[in-house]
Amino acid sequence: MASNSKQAAHSDVVWAGKPWVVPAAIVRTVTVIVFAVLFLSLEFFSGGASAGLVGLPVWAWTLLVFILIWVVSMLELLVFRASHTYELRQDGLEVKHGILRLHSFVVTPQGFGDLLV
Repeated sequence: MASNSKQAAHSDVVWAGKPWVVPAAIVRTVTVIVFAVLFLSLEFFSGGASAGLVGLPVWAWTLLVFILIWVVSMLELLVFRASHTYELRQDGLEVKHGILRLHSFVVTPQGFGDLLV
């Protein structure tokens, strides 16, 4: 009976969390803005920005494309955050990932000489 309570204490969750995607979101946002400004400035300097294409000027289409690229990259980060969970336990770190099918694996501290949590 004592071994069961000791085993249950080792499996208690010390910390649970999700991946932090804010730094990646900031980097992707800045990258999209830089490239959008670069493309738009090239269009304006070449004189092709005001040409019409299917009722909208070329600069508006360029802006729409970069907004779409940004939205897709943010959705990718949101799906990554929603599909990954980390649980730190006394006996290791459990990583769960998946939305439709859940995959789980445990990283144990065995084999690490100096581990501090």
